[in-house]
Amino acid sequence: MKKSTLLPAGIILILACSSGSQISPHTGKMIVPGQGTDQVRVGMSRQQAIELLGEPETVPENSQWLSYRGESHLDLRIDDLDQASEIHFLEGFRGRLPSRIQAGSKTLDVFRTYGAPLERRETSAGSEGAEDRVLYITPEGCRITYRRLGLAFWFSPVKRIIRIVVFQPLPDRNIRLKPMEAGE
Repeated sequence: MKKSTLLPAGIILILACSSGSQISPHTGKMIVPGQGTDQVRVGMSRQQAIELLGEPETVPENSQWLSYRGESHLDLRIDDLDQASEIHFLEGFRGRLPSRIQAGSKTLDVFRTYGAPLERRETSAGSEGAEDRVLYITPEGCRITYRRLGLAFWFSPVKRIIRIVVFQPLPDRNIRLKPMEAGE
């Protein structure tokens, strides 16, 4: 008579979990610069966001922000047309950029991938600007914007990404155009 070689279900589960089949930190939503994810997108209406994500956690009256920090780890900035103009992917969001950069990645990884800052500016908290490739340094951390990509990053004091911001790509404001001559 043949002996059965079946393993108990608990042992099979332990082996499956320890064999590398666990969820990778890179699984989840793909964040596309200038667009968002497959569901949460720049340009979606306030109503579409609420239908997709539910009622926001906190919404001050006439707020420009929809906050979904608890489960979704998102903030959406709503513009005057009642559309999402910025999507803020916060720490805890399970998604990444095509470059594999995600919340928690190092500042240097961002600079290697998207370009080093062209300038550094010390500033007080809450007064950061959004000039292209300027690293704004505050006591709470720093921020850099890549306008033509529709992408910005906020970093903690320990030089890790705490927020990825996606917005409609903006033209380079540093381009100088020749003024039109009379009669042109």
